[in-house]
Amino acid sequence: MWGSAEASMRVSPRLGAARSAGTMSSGDGTYFPCRRGRAPLDTITYRRSELYEQVWAEPVRTVAKRYGVSDVALGKICRKLRVPVPGLGHWARIRVGQMVPRPPLPRLPDGTPSEITHERWQPRIERPVAPKGPQEPPIVVPQELRNPHKLVSEASRLLRGREPGVSIPRLSISVSQASLGRALRIMNALIRELERRDLQVEVTRRLSHDERQAQERSGEEVFDGATRVRVDGEWIRFGIDEKSSIVHTPAPEPPKHLRGRELESWISDHRARRDVVPNGTLELIIRSGDYLGARRLWHDGKRRRIEDCLSDFIAHLHVMAGVLKRHREEMERARRERQEEEHRRFERQQRQWEEERQAKAIEEKLGRWRLAQDARVIPSHTSPFLRGPACRRPGRHRRRVFQDRDDPRFRFPRFALLKTKASRGLPAQSGGLSWDRSDTP
Repeated sequence: MWGSAEASMRVSPRLGAARSAGTMSSGDGTYFPCRRGRAPLDTITYRRSELYEQVWAEPVRTVAKRYGVSDVALGKICRKLRVPVPGLGHWARIRVGQMVPRPPLPRLPDGTPSEITHERWQPRIERPVAPKGPQEPPIVVPQELRNPHKLVSEASRLLRGREPGVSIPRLSISVSQASLGRALRIMNALIRELERRDLQVEVTRRLSHDERQAQERSGEEVFDGATRVRVDGEWIRFGIDEKSSIVHTPAPEPPKHLRGRELESWISDHRARRDVVPNGTLELIIRSGDYLGARRLWHDGKRRRIEDCLSDFIAHLHVMAGVLKRHREEMERARRERQEEEHRRFERQQRQWEEERQAKAIEEKLGRWRLAQDARVIPSHTSPFLRGPACRRPGRHRRRVFQDRDDPRFRFPRFALLKTKASRGLPAQSGGLSWDRSDTP
């Protein structure tokens, strides 16, 4: 009975625009990528007869969860569809064994729809989680940065201002000077652990404007001075950021001796400010796979700091690699389907053009045949006017030539139509057409 309720919940085709950018599902129901960060929509159809059977078989709250709405929203829909619902104490009576009569489904007034279709945001789904394997020892972040990695050492020189050059590729670390030492220690411990697990870590070079535009047009992920790691054949970008807070600074009190324009000028120069300042909360983020459903962010909390989340972060790198691989396969499959559809559309267009060409040729032949028939009929009505020495054999032959020339069934031999008067004993310079019945069928 509940299969009908699930069948009435269909995914809206409005997300098809999103199909030019991506797909709805990873194939196993683990994630739902959507375009531009918008959650996909579901189209739910509430049918009156089905809803009547469902609300009298289970509580309204249970049925509402199946539809993904609240019990209050489902109650409003039942009132719109004139569906009676159980009253207070109904299910308590059922549990103690009482027989409670069920009112029949009333008839709908004329013009009242028997079903309602709504759109809602797709319900939240479970994220893919890292598989639980053997317990790894915790990754220890030292209190001091000793023997740093080569990438960490270069980033330290650039970020601390010891070496000029903003365009030089470096680790993806965006923090304030107060949190820089801690961020470098975390990144150093993370890179050391990734290389211990035979995972390649590198910082890509800066791309020119043309190279970046070319990669964006190709649909590939752009690695412009990015810090990335290769996991299961997939390149994944990551980095460390620092959160910011908004600090409101009220406007100071103006001096009492100012008057008129001086006072207005002073107030204009000393207005209230709103500054964005770093707050010391660090975030360890996976920059690849945006909107693909996998976890991408770890930040400092009241109980845990990101130093305690490095093992979990590395485990989710493998999860993200699988998500990216499935997403790329689906994108490739969608691209092949688009190409096949375009090829089929081109073949249909070619067939349509060929049929139109053949129809036009048939119409032209039919028009010529009708013209030839008319040319044969008209002389029979005008024969009394064509008698005389001036309208004898040459005119009749010329008329017959034009009649048969327009007939598509008749083919003239060229040598039979283009005999000159010289062949009839006339001077060669006064050429003309003649008719030879021995050459015609």
